[in-house]
Amino acid sequence: MAVPSSGALSMLGIRREIGKSNYNAVTTYSNISLQDMSTGTNGAINTYNSAANRPDGAAPHGMEEFYAYDHDYNPVNYSATLTTGVTTFYGSVFSGYRTGVPTTNGTLSNTSFNGYTIANFNHLDGSSGTDYIELTFTSGRPSSFSNITINSTSYGSSSSWYTAGSNSWRYNTSTNPFGSANTINTITAQY
Repeated sequence: MAVPSSGALSMLGIRREIGKSNYNAVTTYSNISLQDMSTGTNGAINTYNSAANRPDGAAPHGMEEFYAYDHDYNPVNYSATLTTGVTTFYGSVFSGYRTGVPTTNGTLSNTSFNGYTIANFNHLDGSSGTDYIELTFTSGRPSSFSNITINSTSYGSSSSWYTAGSNSWRYNTSTNPFGSANTINTITAQY
């Protein structure tokens, strides 16, 4: 149970949330320090909480910084490991995971994304100068998503991407987030 979002707070309750992920747990702690809780000394602050619902780590520390803090909150709906494959086709370089036309390369540990099957998740370094990340599904595509993260870098929600045909989302970037061949990548997403 998370820290309450309003009203009086207890230092012991906040410490229980950090230590047991339950503000109302019965665990006893002694020598509780607001500074230690606020700076992550008692346990890393869960940054999946919005900035408004977690301490900022800077003095002066205040209990109100913990309103609605949920130590075990995890909004991730999708996670996968992508091992980069690299293929050149007609002057374009595909880096990431790709099945079928025009090339097949890389591996993806989880292809199930919000009820759709991922066919391609790669960066295209195009010969025409058009570079983008592409997320393509075998049939159809999710209508939206709230965030995609590749190796801890957020590429934003579907409003930051654009649609390409009926099966793909694209994100313009000249930077290849997947790296060179055989690079291991961590992918997460929230729907």
